Amino acid sequence: MKNELKNIISELEGNLDFVKKSNEIQIGLKEISRKLDSNEILENDQKILEITFLITRVCLELSYIKKNLIGSETKNEEKYFIKLAYLNIYEAVNSYNKKITIIKEFIPNEYYDKQLKELNKILTKFKIEYEFEKKIKSVRNKIIAHFESDINEYFRVIEQLDRNNCIQMINTFSLFYIFILNYITDLYRITVKPLPKDFDFETFYKDAIKRLETEIQKIKNINLQGFDTMAD
Repeated sequence: MKNELKNIISELEGNLDFVKKSNEIQIGLKEISRKLDSNEILENDQKILEITFLITRVCLELSYIKKNLIGSETKNEEKYFIKLAYLNIYEAVNSYNKKITIIKEFIPNEYYDKQLKELNKILTKFKIEYEFEKKIKSVRNKIIAHFESDINEYFRVIEQLDRNNCIQMINTFSLFYIFILNYITDLYRITVKPLPKDFDFETFYKDAIKRLETEIQKIKNINLQGFDTMAD
């Protein structure tokens, strides 16, 4: 299990690095697209990138937690990583609920609408099985997110936390997030507007750079005028 988990973590770390580099590229492209007539494709790219970042980050951090939970040497250390898993999953569910409206923007037909509903049923089943409102939320609110917990309440809740159950919970939730990632990747692939067949990227790029340089020069001239005024 340790080698398998190590490979998963390595892959997720690579994905996170890819997201970081992609975002840096997006920032540069936005500077160009800002000066062009349309930036719809870039806006959609950014939306997908934000969701990919959320999923990758959550799965990676849950893998770190699982790795340390398996390697815990004391009960107190074990309980700490279980608490951390509950906190991360609670926040991840809430983050997904906020992103769902963005995901729905890409739905092109009834087939994909039904698919999303089926995926959401998996989340609903997860929340019932692991008692999201009663247990996960309680652990988050009473013994991990806040330190002013009542001592009796703290030990009552923490005694109920089970290592094997937590590992299974991490596996189940991570799998749901991977399903969502595959779904939105497929959605984006079929809904993004392809470039025209006669599209000349080299001409487009050169024209974009020229227009961008023109805008930059305008900004420089404005700044220079400002300094001239100050000098007077």
